[in-house]
Amino acid sequence: MAVLRCPIPSSVSDYVTVTSWERIDGFMITPSIANGKYGMLQNGDLYLQDTSDHESSFSFRCHTENSITREKKVSTNYSRIIVTEPHHGQPPRIMQRSSIVTVPIGQKTTLSCVAQGYPVPMYRWHKLVGNQPVSLQVSSSARQDGGVLIFHKVLATDSGRYVCHVSNTMGEDSVQTELIVEEPLRVSISPRELQMDVGRTATFNCNISGSPVGSVVWRKDLRPLSTNPRVIYPTSYVIQMRQLKRQDSGMYQCFVYRDSYSVQASARLVIGDLAPKLKSAFSEKTVRPGSYISLSCVTTGNPEPHVRWTLDGIWPLSTRPGILVTSYLSGESTVTSYVNFTSIDIIDSGVYACEALNDAGRVYHSRRLNVFGPVFVRPLENLTALAGASFTVMCPFGGYPFDSISWKR
Repeated sequence: MAVLRCPIPSSVSDYVTVTSWERIDGFMITPSIANGKYGMLQNGDLYLQDTSDHESSFSFRCHTENSITREKKVSTNYSRIIVTEPHHGQPPRIMQRSSIVTVPIGQKTTLSCVAQGYPVPMYRWHKLVGNQPVSLQVSSSARQDGGVLIFHKVLATDSGRYVCHVSNTMGEDSVQTELIVEEPLRVSISPRELQMDVGRTATFNCNISGSPVGSVVWRKDLRPLSTNPRVIYPTSYVIQMRQLKRQDSGMYQCFVYRDSYSVQASARLVIGDLAPKLKSAFSEKTVRPGSYISLSCVTTGNPEPHVRWTLDGIWPLSTRPGILVTSYLSGESTVTSYVNFTSIDIIDSGVYACEALNDAGRVYHSRRLNVFGPVFVRPLENLTALAGASFTVMCPFGGYPFDSISWKR
């Protein structure tokens, strides 16, 4: 066997391909030719099965086409094969080989293994299953042409490693070639929409069909995911967001890349509202006038709860001289609220309540603040109730100690 290569400059080799070869007598050799004498390899090289003295009288030139400009060219010079008569036996030595061949499924391709030696070497192809060579089942879609293995229409099952074994009476040689059959990539994410509460763990799976897969990249709202200890990748196909926060909601994309080709799928994460919950709250206190007192409620929820304070379930509390009412966000969806008394007075005694509210619900907590001093009752204005509904009102008294509470109509 002999191989001729078309002299394509490396600067344009990525988008210039060899379309055919022309023999000096006008005979055309194309990738589809199958006459057992000539053929074209995957990279456009011309191979000749029989390098007899008769073939050495022919010269060949190549035809190329630019895939971008569609410009067609013919090499200016013809190349000729020079055949020399061997004077002694030579063990086979592989001169031309395919290392890795990548081809789309359903297309034609070739694996090449061209050797020199004397006597003329014999070629055998095997496929490696695991690490064991298995004889090829040659069919109408795959045939051996000397040192060239031709796949007329590759299947997904044709992917794998192949071994070309060359031998004659003087020795042997072998080489491995990998065939990668590219299947169309299809990507989906499951689940396509996920609704979770704050603090939970969300998991998305990137489901990929087709091969090979080059790389997998996850993005959120088309932006790279920032480095975050809460974002975990058990595998490149799975993403987990732990201790969810409200800002984690959005669209998550799985991009699958293969060379210059990519596909992507997306899924939506919705962070649901979470009713307020108390993490900690003040207890009942008994103090003397003039003391500094602080009442606090710490609550969580999504969205962040709004906290309001009341006295005896009737009067709303706000900042005034001697009393500071304040709330602040102390963590993700965690609100800390205080009522601080600079110098407590007997008139400040009573039942204090904090109520946290958001769109998802409310939570209520109340305890009595006792201040030593004479007992008194705050005057009540008229109260309105709905007929047939329950009605609750507490006795708005202060002072400590007290013996009993009674109601009169």
